Amino acid sequence: MTPRAAVAAQAPAGALGFRLAAAKWLALVRLLLGEVPEHAELTAQGLAPPLAPYLALAQAVRSGDLAAFQCAASPCLVRGRGAALGEPVA
Repeated sequence: MTPRAAVAAQAPAGALGFRLAAAKWLALVRLLLGEVPEHAELTAQGLAPPLAPYLALAQAVRSGDLAAFQCAASPCLVRGRGAALGEPVA
């Protein structure tokens, strides 16, 4: 287990919000580092529905399909367009 994943694993079982936030950041950091998050990390019990977009991105990266990547990333691009840095994205 990597040190980054160990932090998420040490969270109490009742801290679902923290575990979800840690899993999202871990997936993004791993993608930015050129690693592909493991399928099990993105389908953990209780976290799978909110992590579905991250799973779609990871699967697109794993398969090397640019069209699938653009399709998975397009909701984020449209939603984030025009938002200033630090503003919440609606």
